Amino acid sequence: MIRGYPDHPSIFPGDVLRLHIAAAARLWFQILFYRQGESLVLKARTQALLAHPRPLGPPDCDWHWPAYEYLIPRDWKSGVYIALFVPLQQSEPCELADLCTSEATALFVVKGRTTNGILYKLPLFTYHAYNELGDPCGSLYTGGCEKLTLHRPGGGIGGRPWDYYFPDPYDQSSSRQTFWHWDMPFIRWLEYRQFAVDYCTDLDVHENPENFIAKYRLLLSVGHDEYWSEAMRRHVAAFVEQAGGNVAFFSGNTCWWRVHLVDENTAFSCNKSTLGDTGRKRDQ
Repeated sequence: MIRGYPDHPSIFPGDVLRLHIAAAARLWFQILFYRQGESLVLKARTQALLAHPRPLGPPDCDWHWPAYEYLIPRDWKSGVYIALFVPLQQSEPCELADLCTSEATALFVVKGRTTNGILYKLPLFTYHAYNELGDPCGSLYTGGCEKLTLHRPGGGIGGRPWDYYFPDPYDQSSSRQTFWHWDMPFIRWLEYRQFAVDYCTDLDVHENPENFIAKYRLLLSVGHDEYWSEAMRRHVAAFVEQAGGNVAFFSGNTCWWRVHLVDENTAFSCNKSTLGDTGRKRDQ
């Protein structure tokens, strides 16, 4: 088994992507990079790399796995990209279903240096809120976890979502709390229709450097977008009320639980229980 996660979930073309990767035992592997558009398109592959064994980390702390760097080409357009880790002795997956079920994957976003009219936001915090991967396992739904790190596999793909054992009865091809279930079909439709779209994650909207979302006309929230920070909600409200922007919610259970970014925005906490006389309130 080989897994990985990005040091930062979004990056500009021309910048260096840092992926943290480990395996159950030493092995040689390649990274294959795909872009999710109307279809999955193979964009590049690395030379042979050596993975080192590392254990699963706790769900609330940075796993500090070995880092591997890749310079993102300047001509890569904004989009959702999948890094697939393939042992050299293993045949490469050739079907979408293979990628949907593979834990040897990591998701990242390439942002746009010039803006299109539409900004598609991936619900990164919701992905991790339901991500069970860790030792001991821990999402916000099991194990009594209240804090989760973004520096572990499973930010949309490559993890083990909470609903793995009780899939959507209407579509069992992928788990509901993953990129593949809601976001991928919508993105395929957008790009098939040739809409001009840029992509980002929750963390980008939370940080909102230089008020970048104000450059767009429409923000899209799709699928399941449950966990928001106060800064996210404040920035989106200002986008609508002050910048004249629009937001379209093609999602359910939206902006329900509040998260607090910690550890220099590499983790978040969320209190989902009433804690007696401590004075702390549920993040609802």
